[in-house]
Amino acid sequence: MVVISPIWPSKQDIPLTEEEGIRQLVLQSADLVETRSVEKKIELKKLEGASGPGYYFSVTDREPGPGEYRYLTKGMVRVSKLLVGFTILTNDGQEHIVKNAIAMVKSAAHVDK
Repeated sequence: MVVISPIWPSKQDIPLTEEEGIRQLVLQSADLVETRSVEKKIELKKLEGASGPGYYFSVTDREPGPGEYRYLTKGMVRVSKLLVGFTILTNDGQEHIVKNAIAMVKSAAHVDK
């Protein structure tokens, strides 16, 4: 499952979050899932999107329930005038989904008509 969430600024004169702000937002998300993850320390990975920087992390759920996903990849990238949050949920043998979804996020573009 791949979920993409565009986030528009609430006002035109509000500047976009800079790279460090994006990193902090993703770090906060990582902190929220750390207690349920197999990984003792969650590593943030930098993402160079087509129109801006971003960060993401991947973790393994320690005890996924029935029908739940074992792996979570979550992050945020700046795409022109907006931020894009993404969540990728997978199970064993679905690594290609993460790779393809990250490539999609990297190439995302926002066209202002």
